[in-house]
This record gives sequence, structure tokens and C-alpha cells, in this order.
Amino acid sequence: MWNFSKAILLAFIFNCCSATIGKSQSVDSLLRIVHNDAIAVDDRLVTYDVLAWDVYMYYKPDSAYYYGGELAVLAKQHNKLFQEANGYSIQAVAMKILGNYPRALELQDYCFKVHSQLENSSDSLSRIRGIAGKSSAVGNKGNIYRNMGDYEQALKCYRESMKYTEQLKKELGDKSTPRQKMAIANGHINMGACYIYQKKWDEAFTSNSKALELFIELKDENAQSSAYRNLGMIADSRGDFASSLAYYEKCLSLRRNEKDKTHLASVYNSLAVVYFKMGEYDKSLEWNLKSLEIAKELKAPIAIRDASETCYHIYRQKGDWEKANSYLSDAISINDKMLEINFPILSEKEKEMLFSMMFPEYASLYSYAFFRKEQEPQLIGRVYSALTRNKGMMLRSTSALSHAINSSDNDTLKLKYAQWLDKRSAMAEQYNNNENTAKAEEEVNQLEKELVQLSAAFMEFDNRDQYQWQQVQKRLSPGEVAIEFMSYRDRYLDQEQDQYMALIIRHDAKFPEMVQLCNEQQLMEALNTGGADFDRVKGVYGTQRSGTNALYDLIWKPLEQHLHHSQTIFYSPEGLLHKVSFAALRDPSGIWLSKKYQLRCVSNTTTIKQHADPSLSKGKALLYGGIDYGMSTSSNAVWNYLPGTKAEAESLTRIFRSKKFPVDYYDSTRADESVFKSLSTQSSLIHLATHGFFFPDPAMYYAEQKAETEVQEDLSFRGAKANAEFKFMLNANPLMRSGIVLAGANKVWQEELAPGEEDGVLTALEISSLDLRKAQLVVLSACETGLGDIRGKDGVYGLQRAFKMAGVQYMMLSLWEVPDKETAEFMELFYANLLKSKNIQDAFNKTQHKMQQKYDPYFWAAFVLLY
Repeated sequence: MWNFSKAILLAFIFNCCSATIGKSQSVDSLLRIVHNDAIAVDDRLVTYDVLAWDVYMYYKPDSAYYYGGELAVLAKQHNKLFQEANGYSIQAVAMKILGNYPRALELQDYCFKVHSQLENSSDSLSRIRGIAGKSSAVGNKGNIYRNMGDYEQALKCYRESMKYTEQLKKELGDKSTPRQKMAIANGHINMGACYIYQKKWDEAFTSNSKALELFIELKDENAQSSAYRNLGMIADSRGDFASSLAYYEKCLSLRRNEKDKTHLASVYNSLAVVYFKMGEYDKSLEWNLKSLEIAKELKAPIAIRDASETCYHIYRQKGDWEKANSYLSDAISINDKMLEINFPILSEKEKEMLFSMMFPEYASLYSYAFFRKEQEPQLIGRVYSALTRNKGMMLRSTSALSHAINSSDNDTLKLKYAQWLDKRSAMAEQYNNNENTAKAEEEVNQLEKELVQLSAAFMEFDNRDQYQWQQVQKRLSPGEVAIEFMSYRDRYLDQEQDQYMALIIRHDAKFPEMVQLCNEQQLMEALNTGGADFDRVKGVYGTQRSGTNALYDLIWKPLEQHLHHSQTIFYSPEGLLHKVSFAALRDPSGIWLSKKYQLRCVSNTTTIKQHADPSLSKGKALLYGGIDYGMSTSSNAVWNYLPGTKAEAESLTRIFRSKKFPVDYYDSTRADESVFKSLSTQSSLIHLATHGFFFPDPAMYYAEQKAETEVQEDLSFRGAKANAEFKFMLNANPLMRSGIVLAGANKVWQEELAPGEEDGVLTALEISSLDLRKAQLVVLSACETGLGDIRGKDGVYGLQRAFKMAGVQYMMLSLWEVPDKETAEFMELFYANLLKSKNIQDAFNKTQHKMQQKYDPYFWAAFVLLY
């Protein structure tokens, strides 16, 4: 009988890897063990553990997930509860790495339940293992929530984890070990990290101080150093620079001689930042150059970038523009390189985090370009390239590219695409490990050339020249202007306010123009006039007879002198400007912008005129309306039946049929999710007359509550059970908090659904994974379908983003709650115009102008046509 330990198996693996038989053969040997029923179960379980944790977890996490599952199944068959829980834990970590946070949380819950069974065992060792396992599972859930940005849930988990550890200490009594004390200390420092992210500096200080006290007691100097570093950050944020410097010096005294020079470079940079804020620029430069020297020695791109950006700020303050520009260029180049290498292989969540990490350097570029635009106007071109590339990069979804390639019948293309992904992964790993990537880059570039020749989809994805402003200018005719709106915050100059700017490109300009508009607070005040939707919209945009100019004065008046009597304006919003109905803005003479100009809203100005305005081609229309959401007689129904949508959809169906345009109309219980997913991929026009929803960021939601009880009472009032609360309302993923409501949707808000059962809620996340490239137009005749989280530089994380990711050309969305009667009238006018002219943009403009003659902006300006 074989008798393995994990250490023996690991030694076997690595000896094999260094010998002639190679890694693949050593893995084959392990697989022979796990598949050999003659080998003891415990030995097979250990081998599964090694395969999952030590062979695949950080190489192929999907394989780690598989072997974790096999481990759990085998352990369950033989009633090995501890090993079964380990299998679920392995799967949870793999899902966390892959960015599937809901599944990771679900698996940690399985892990917790198994450890609860152990806790209830009569065997004392099993009981101890169960309590420790529960503490670990809940703490790991906290780490997942923290990665998701749901800091309130993470904090709850950390508190619960420490509660179980305290219970364990009580059970062990005199046999308690330093391990339990370390678990408590780690809980405190994890909570401190959450508070730092939330900018709750007092709570952060308390938690990190508690952790430090325990680390000192445990004599763990590395852990102490981390706590001192956090305390230095907290003191810096409070403006207590003397304490911050003292904490950083203490951090250095504990780690000065360790081999981790990357950490040393980072602390030196932190010291430089504090001295910069104190106005001691020479000292700041001294520490920062030390940081830069170490970073370059290590060839560590992130450390080089951080030090270069601080050098830029120092030389900008000193008025040395040449050196400031040079260091800033170095920082931006590193960001560009990191995006180019890492972006195609990251999950959506990882992409978002990567952009968030990089934005300070781009904000520095935007700020510097505005400050120096008279002396160095070419900088504005650099800003346009960076802005439009970053704004569009997340939208140019690699999942959509993958779908386009893998659904083709070109096997050579599929093979080369798979090779490209593998090469990019290897190159990213080398780059992030500070290794030489020259050979890998050459191989990737060669594959990219071959893919461009084989695939139009890849050629569009890989087209880096499109972000040059000169390319956009060539596509503009006399009388046409492109406006790329932007927002940024220079962390050392703009304090707590984003600055809103506009980049203007005219067909005859030597350079783009950069125009200052307003700050975030001014824009928020102009948009939030208070009251219900009707009163708020009236306060922002006025009525048919009397207008208001506050919003116009902030975001359009500064542009008028640069438009030179233009007739057509292509504009791409950013930040809070996504909430603005530009068509309803009025100049001082009372003329709506939609009458003064041909306004065309685009997701990115680099896309203008790349394709001709699509005329609605012969295809098929898919209409949803009069939907039965289920449980309509229940007082707890969340989604009420909308009688106006049935009349609207039936009227539109008659219009389509009268023009001999094929149409499929689904209502009542037939208007379900599975039918939509099946038919939408083959439809050229999709019209959804139903409820739409967007729930705000849970972090913002929690911040507005005074106590946890108030949160729960409010959620109960809305009729949602815990399953729906987490799945939609409190989900950290904004694409899960935005969606369209279809048949039977009320059910998920009242009870758990069976695995795999459609819930009737078509989330933005589900939409983003559909292939809707055949859809020329999607009309969302619902409330607030244009809303979502305003995140980073990539627009609204909601339905509009999801449909764009799926490949839709045009979308009609709403910015506020729209009334039934006027919405139906708008839609009937629009489709009558569309089926007559076949031009989507022209039909929309004519419909707006007709509605303007009869109604206040509230009744027509909510709808936005986005290309």
C-alpha cells in the first residue's frame, strides 16, 4: 500500500520537472495515482490536493477547479469531511482567480457547511477542525468581497471569522497556539485595509493598531512592517505628515535588510510623496530617485512608473518642463505597455482593476496637457489618443472577439487565436515577473499579423491607429465637429473634485482644442434639482415654453465659440455627462440644441463614419410587450403588469406587418428569457417594452444607511428575498445590478430557483455574452435603461455597455422614468419614420422634433440614440 505525504509528492514533482522526464510526465504519474482504485483513499486525496493547489492553481485555475471538485466528490463518497471542505475551498480560490466571484462565494458557503458538520462531531479534534475551518471559510469570503469592492460585506465576514477564532481559543483553553492570535491579527489588518479603501481613516487606524499590537506580541517583524506601512498611509491621508514619516521610517527599520527590494522601492516612494505634500521638493526628489534606482535595478515596471510619476510632479512644481515631460512620458509608456500586454487575457473584473490602478498617471497627462496647451499644443493629441483608447478598450470586449472567432468555420483561425492567447499569457507572466519579453513579443506580433489577415473581427480589435486624432479629422466634413468629453482628477492638484473638459476636433484645425467646462460638484448640483422625476427633469430642462440655462452654461456655453457654425456634432459623454439629455439643453435664446444641431451620440468619437449610417435592412424584428411577470395578484410582487406595453407592442406589430417587415411578437408568459436568448441572435431589430432596472452601487447604498437594521427593513419593503437581494440589488458587479425584466421575473424575488432554471431577469451580464452582431437597432422602451454605474473611463456599466459588448450597432435608451402614453406615441412615430426612410438616425431626429412641438422635455428627452 502506498503512503504519501504532500511534501513527498511535491518533491517528486519538482525532481521530475528538473529531470529528463519533464513536468508533463510527472503530472501523468500523479493522474495515474488518483485514478487507481487500488491506492489508499487518503493517498489519492493528497494527490488531488497537490494537483489542484501546487500544479495548476496559478497556472491553469480551471484545471485546479476540476481537481478540487474531484477531491470533494471522492472525499464525500468516503465521508472525509475535512478533505471534502478542502475540495470546495480549492474550487472557490480557482473561481476567485478566474473572476467568477458569485461562484467563489457559493463554494465557500459549501465549505462552511461541511466544517459546520465537523464542528458538531463528537470527536474533539474534528470539532476543533470544524471551528477553525468555519473561521477560514468566512475570512476567505471576506477576501472575495473585498476584491469585489463590497467592503461592508467583507467587514462583516472578517468580524464573523474573528468570532469563530475567539470561540476556538476558548475551546482550546491552555492549548491555544499563536496561530489563533495570528488569525485575529490578520482579521484586524484585513478590516483596516477595507477601511482604507473606504477612506474611513479613524476606523482604519484603530484596526491596524490592534493588528500591530498583536504582531509585536507574536514577534513577527514582517507583519509589523506591513502594519506600520498602513499606519503611514493613514497618517498621510489625514495630513499628519510627521507621524506618517515616523511610521514609514519604522517600517524601513524592520525590513531594510530583507531581499524584497520591490517593497523597499515602494516605501521610498511613499516617503517621497509625503515630502512632496510638505513642499520639501528636494527631499522628495532625493527619496524618489532612490526608489527609481532600485526599481530600474529590478526592472520592475510598476515601481518605475510610480517613481517616474512622482518625479514628474516634483519637476512640474519646480518649473522644469523638459524633465517633467520626460518622466511623465516614461510613466505613460509603462502604462501603455502593461495595457497592451495584459488586457486581452484578463477577466472583466481584472481589466477594471487594472484601469483603476493606472488612471492617476493618465490624469497627470490630462492635467499637464491642459496646463501647457498653449506652449505644447501637440500634447492634446496625446491626450486624445490615450483617452479614446482607454475609453474604448474595455468596450472592445475580448469575449466578443472570442465568440466571433470561435463561431467561425475557419479551423486555422481558431488554432492561431488559441496560440495567440497562450503566447500572450506567457508574455504577460514574463513581463510581470520583470523578465525579458523580446522573444515573446516577436512571436505574438507575428501571430497578430496572421490573425489580421484571417479575421476582420481581429483586424478591428487590433487596430491601434484608429485612436489618432488625425484619423478622425480626415473623416469629418466641413460643418462637422467631434467632441470627446472627459473627466479626470489630478491627485495633487484637484483634491476631491473631478474636472470636466472637452476635446474638440474640427476638419480644419491644426490641433484638437481642450476646453475646461466645470467640476463634478457643479455638475451634480445642476443635475439634482430635487423632487420626483417629473419635477427634477422640469428643474433641469424646463418646459416647452420656458427653459433653464444652468446645465447649458456649465457644459455647452464654453464650447460654442469653438464650433464655428457647425451643423453636425458627434459627441461622446463621460462620467456624469452620461446622465445628460443634450437634445433638451437650451441656449439663452431658448433654442434646443437638437434643433440647432444634428446631434449624434457615440460611444467613442473614433467610431464616427467608420461605417456608413446603417439603413435598416430586411431582417426580422423581435418585439416583447404585455409581459406576465408572474404572481401579479400577490401583494409582494416586485414587478407590476404594464398594460401600456401590450398596446404599444401590438400597435408596432401592426405597423411592421403593414410595411411587410417580418416580426415576431411575444407577450404574456411566452415573453420569457429562453426565447429571447434564442431569437435575439438572429434579429436585426429588437424592441423591449417592459420594466428595466438599475440598482446603485451597494457601497454607496450602505454608506447612505445609518444602521444595518435600516438596510434590511428597506430591502424587505421592496419585496426582495435574500437570494434576489444578493443576486441583483447588492451584487458588486454593476452588470448584475442592471437589466430587463421578462416573463416570470417575480418568482426569483420570492423563492430560490432550481439550478439552471431561468429567472426571468435578463441581466446586463447575460446580455454581454450574447452574439448580437446582426442587431442593427435595440430599443429599450423601459425606465432608466440608460443608467448604470459610472465607472472609470469606460462609461456606464449597465445595459448600454452590455448591448455594445454584444455587438449591437444602435441603441435607444432612456435616462429617466418614461410615461406609458407618450412613450407609445414616441415609438409609433419613430417606427413609422424608420420604415419609411430606413435611416435610424434620421428617423430618431424627426421623431424628437415632432414630439418637441407638443410636449415638455420630460416626455421626449429621456430617449437617447447611441451609436
